[in-house]
Amino acid sequence: MRLGKGQLRGFQEEFLDLSGELTVPPFDSLVEESEDGLTDVAEWVVSQGKEFYRGVLRNPASIPHTVEGKGREILSGVAPLVYEELFGEPLDIG
Repeated sequence: MRLGKGQLRGFQEEFLDLSGELTVPPFDSLVEESEDGLTDVAEWVVSQGKEFYRGVLRNPASIPHTVEGKGREILSGVAPLVYEELFGEPLDIG
């Protein structure tokens, strides 16, 4: 809640960039096949923090097959919600 516009935008852009790294080979073949499965898993991994994320990068086989049963602590929607609450406008990344 103490971040400025640029900081929130930067957080969201970095979050999406990092999760995007986990949606390509070899990770894509290790995750359940479903419409949102790969994106959910990638965003969940990033949401677990830097060390967990780096561990998955070093060992692709450690990426979870699914996020089912792991809780839904995915941070991809936090920055847009905070941004809109603080600044009264949507966070447009694109």
